[in-house]
Amino acid sequence: MAPPRISAAALEQPAYAVTHTIDARWLMAFAAGLDDHNPALFDTRVGVTAHPLFPVSLEWPAVLALRQGPALGIDAACRGRGVHAEHDLHLFRPLRAGQIVTSTARAVALQQRPPGALLTTCIDTHDAAGNLLCQTWHGTLFRGVDCAQPDVIREAPPERPSLETSPARYLPLEIPLGAAHRYTECARIYNPIHTDIAVAEAAGLPGTILHGTATLGRALSRMVGACLDEDGSRVQRIACRFSGTVRMPETLVLRVSEPQDQHFTFSVWSSTGQEVLRHGLVSFAAVPQSIRGEHRE
Repeated sequence: MAPPRISAAALEQPAYAVTHTIDARWLMAFAAGLDDHNPALFDTRVGVTAHPLFPVSLEWPAVLALRQGPALGIDAACRGRGVHAEHDLHLFRPLRAGQIVTSTARAVALQQRPPGALLTTCIDTHDAAGNLLCQTWHGTLFRGVDCAQPDVIREAPPERPSLETSPARYLPLEIPLGAAHRYTECARIYNPIHTDIAVAEAAGLPGTILHGTATLGRALSRMVGACLDEDGSRVQRIACRFSGTVRMPETLVLRVSEPQDQHFTFSVWSSTGQEVLRHGLVSFAAVPQSIRGEHRE
């Protein structure tokens, strides 16, 4: 039997927008869900700082709506094969409590990969005044599904800097039991394969697995502490590919390169030697936000 196919018509579906009001409770919960105890993420006296990966919480409903749209031309079972494969987040302005923001997702590319069809979605998040706060290029891989046409790329993410191999440090990354349940509720990102063992086993997994963005968020927290003097507001870009699953509990290994021209690379490895995050990149501002002002140039 021929594999199911996604048509390039998936790129013609209308953009999907969702509006949120950010509050301090949500910002703090997101950080707590990652076991990130940086005081700046909890200080309501001066204004809670958003964790650099917090935009994933704002974007998830829009991404999910596009993934489940009828324009993909595949049934619910095939849509359920979609997994988060690539992530490239660009941060332009601070996110803070009290903002009303709108995240708008549009499908921009459909490409064939050996495991399946890769659908790339671009999500723009604006504030009430229309300022672009952040932009994410989100890749969903539908395993065992083909593209009906050759690759179609309407828009592509910005190029990554070319970095030479540099010395690296290795940092332990602890993933406690129950990490997926806490992250699900704190980030408000629900996918049952992460918290419902029956659903996970029905999907062919050995048990529940940690969200890719939870692994990425924990790695980013560690890198902010180790490389950016605990100042997450300096982060301007976070990109990686999700290449493996993480069970709980687990002790991962985070490999971080020495910074070059305001960038560093990273990867995350399991205790069994599997690379679970690869081709990681963090770009950062040279000076803290308090010195350079609110807007990044």
